[in-house]
Amino acid sequence: MPRPQLADRLEFKTMPQIAEALGMETEKVGRWIKAGLLPPPTVIKENGLRLFDQWWIAAARRALTERQQ
Repeated sequence: MPRPQLADRLEFKTMPQIAEALGMETEKVGRWIKAGLLPPPTVIKENGLRLFDQWWIAAARRALTERQQ
């Protein structure tokens, strides 16, 4: 039996969950990541699923706060 990967053992959020946490639309989060206004996802799975951890959320909130100032 294959061992679980690190990404499978940590708690990650999906793009819709991240968008809700940041109060943004999912598409906008994706555009801002692509434009470099938000950090890249913590993990991108083989199937393209983008996953985000608690440190990403903190970094994104800092980036959004700095952008508003």
